[in-house]
Amino acid sequence: MTDPRSVPIVDITDPAQGPLTSPQVSYPQWLDYRDANTGTSRGPGPAITHLGFGVWGFKPTAEDEATPTVGLIDFGPTAYPRRVAFAIHDDTHEFWAVHVETPAGALWSGAAPTVPLYDDADGNPRTPPAFVVMPGGTYLYTLTPTAADKAASVHGRIDGPAGSLVRYWGIETGRIPEVVATPPLALTTLAKIVGSCRKKLASVATSRDPSQTFREHTTNHPFDGSALRGADGFDVTTRNELQQQGFGLTAVREWEASLVVRLAHAPFNTEPVRQDWLTEDVERVVDLLESHVWPSGTMLVLHTGTSSSRNEANVWVTELVFRVVWVGRVRFT
Repeated sequence: MTDPRSVPIVDITDPAQGPLTSPQVSYPQWLDYRDANTGTSRGPGPAITHLGFGVWGFKPTAEDEATPTVGLIDFGPTAYPRRVAFAIHDDTHEFWAVHVETPAGALWSGAAPTVPLYDDADGNPRTPPAFVVMPGGTYLYTLTPTAADKAASVHGRIDGPAGSLVRYWGIETGRIPEVVATPPLALTTLAKIVGSCRKKLASVATSRDPSQTFREHTTNHPFDGSALRGADGFDVTTRNELQQQGFGLTAVREWEASLVVRLAHAPFNTEPVRQDWLTEDVERVVDLLESHVWPSGTMLVLHTGTSSSRNEANVWVTELVFRVVWVGRVRFT
C-alpha cells in the first residue's frame, strides 16, 4: 500500500462494556513489532493514539507493510480484548498472525497451534506452510501462504493448542486486507449488547420526575408491584435471534435479533399529561440507544415503532422493538 493510513482499533472495557478511553498508566504498548518472516525486531513500533470513543489507531510505514511486519499490542489488564495481534503487509506479502493465550489471560508458553484444514477452492487438500514463532516466547506466530496457495484460493483453519483460550481461527487467501487484527475486533455477544442497553437505560431521567431514573423491572419487582408502583420502569428482552451465513471465515458470522425495550409508566393525573410525558420518554430513549457507542461491530435501529397498552393495575406499558445486528462467533450445538 503506497499511502499507509491509521489503522482503527476498537477496544472496550470489561465488564462495563463502555469504550476504553483512559487505559491504565503505561498502556497501550507494543509487546512485539517484528519482521514476520525472521522475527527480527523492527523497533518500538509506531505511536498508538486514541481517536475518540474508544477507537485507537496506529500508522504503519510503507516499509513495515513491504517487509512485512507482525505486531502485538497490550491495552492493559482492564481492557477487552487485552491484547491484539496485527499482520501488517501490502498486497503482495500477505500472511496470517495469531497470538495464543491461556484461559486466565496470560501469554502462552506451550505447544504451537496446528493447521488441520488447508484446502483449495475445490476442497482439495494442500500442504500448509510452517509456522514462524516470534522470538521471546511461544505466543506469537505467523503463517505465510505461497503464491500457489493464493492462486488456488486456499481456505482453512488454525487450531489453538490444547488448553489455550481460542479454539480456532478461520483463514483464507484472496480477502486479506493490508492490516489484519486477531482476534477480530468486532466480535461481541447478544448478552453484552443487552447488558450495555440495561446499563444505559438505568441512567435515563424520567419526564415524570427528572430527579429520578427509570427503575429496572425484574421478576421480583413487576411493573404493577409495590417496588415500582408510582415509578417509571423498564425491562429489556430479545426475540428471534438468528445466526446468518455468508462470511468466508469459518469461526465468525453475522447475527441479528429483535431487542425489545418495554417502558412502564404508572398512572398519570390526566390523559394529555400522560401522553406528553410518554412521548418525551420514548423519544429520549430512542435517541439515546441509537446514538450509543455500542460494542464494536454492532448496529441498532428502531424497527417497528412503539405500541402502548394498559394492564389491569392501570400501568401503561410501551414496547419499542429495535433491530440489532452484530458480529460474533459461530455457536455449535
